[in-house]
Amino acid sequence: MGTANISDKDLTLIKTGGSSSGGSGGSGPIINPPASPVTNVPAQGSVNIPGTVDEGGNITANITNQAVSEAISKALAQAKQNGTEQKGINLVLNVISTGNQTANNIAIDLPKEVQDTLIAGGVGNITFIVSTSNGSIINIGMDMAALEEMSNQAKGSVNLTATRLDNSTLTAGARAAIGNRPVFDLRASYGEGAQVESFGSGSILITIPYTLAANEKAGNIQAVYVDLKGQVQWINSSVYDSLKGILSFSTNHFSTYGIGYKQDVPSFTDTSGHWAKEDIGFVASYGLLKGTSDTTFSPDTDMTRGMFITALGRLANTDVSGYEKSSFTDVKNDAYYMGYIQWASKNSIANGVGNGRFAPDQSITREQMAVIMQNYAKAMGITLPKIHEENTFADSTKISAYAKDAVKEMQTAGIINGKNGNLFDPQGRATRAEVSAVLHRFVERMNNEE
Repeated sequence: MGTANISDKDLTLIKTGGSSSGGSGGSGPIINPPASPVTNVPAQGSVNIPGTVDEGGNITANITNQAVSEAISKALAQAKQNGTEQKGINLVLNVISTGNQTANNIAIDLPKEVQDTLIAGGVGNITFIVSTSNGSIINIGMDMAALEEMSNQAKGSVNLTATRLDNSTLTAGARAAIGNRPVFDLRASYGEGAQVESFGSGSILITIPYTLAANEKAGNIQAVYVDLKGQVQWINSSVYDSLKGILSFSTNHFSTYGIGYKQDVPSFTDTSGHWAKEDIGFVASYGLLKGTSDTTFSPDTDMTRGMFITALGRLANTDVSGYEKSSFTDVKNDAYYMGYIQWASKNSIANGVGNGRFAPDQSITREQMAVIMQNYAKAMGITLPKIHEENTFADSTKISAYAKDAVKEMQTAGIINGKNGNLFDPQGRATRAEVSAVLHRFVERMNNEE
């Protein structure tokens, strides 16, 4: 995906004071000019650009050629005084809102004449820092190669936008990685809907303010790129600075980027050599299923109905804090799975077993698992691909009538496979390993839906 390592030069472009609350906000950026002449770094110029926040939480700014020219002239004068003309200029454009409105989205107009001035003025790096009453939103920096590539492709004015996305619109795989943390759709648009999709050999430096939530580790924070199919790619070169409360990473293209959290993958002693080891690692790393102890996963133990519903709720990144009372006689209000069971029941993902009971501690059967997975896909608006021809299992007559269609859909999508002897084993109890494999395949299939 074309990421590049963050250089020391890049990291000196942005100095942010304070921290955010709830993943956004802060006291805003602080641009500190050198206290004394230096000879080993580029001169830095900065200019404040007024931004307007509308009722929709969008901050817009128009970059004028006069403002940019003045900032470049001052930076060049400083460079001449310091004897660093050959080092180029780092230009910071501070977009500051004029009111007290809260903003989440950014739109910056970059006219062609401004682009030409930046290129002709010897600007090595340009950084857009956007601040509102709730602090810095996201900072975007680009080097000369990226600026030139953008200008060559657009051949006219460019509109840079950073739109904060609703996390519920992400694919389940992306939600599992990002959770409720900030995620932005970045675009450089020009003409009639065209976009600069790649900046060639240029480098774009993105910084997103973020404060660690309770129990989060700084080392587990990592930037993620979400592609057009909703698949997540972790940006291993990203750097989280817990003192400044910012995540920084470099890329050479605009797309959807967010703050992900890589769960620590436990080292289970009972999964070495197991056929589902990779699947177990997947569900454990995303927090869908946890171990039965600090060191064991119990892969061949039966999966309970309550635990299965909990895993799906975690996959959906659903907020169950609003469910305070159980509607089933055998589900206690303080049970860990109570909120997830209420969520599943409300959304027609899973029903009870009759007489006001849900049987949360009962082992889930393979056909029940198929039905619940089908209901989950419908509730989430997911269309699963058909990658296999329909198979007639040797024990197909034993599949309950209510589960036949679900078994067919899960089989043709390659999510639930048969067993030896062409058996589906519909009433067989699903193990924790089998469920891990099913959840892993489901995420892969839905991320590749057409």
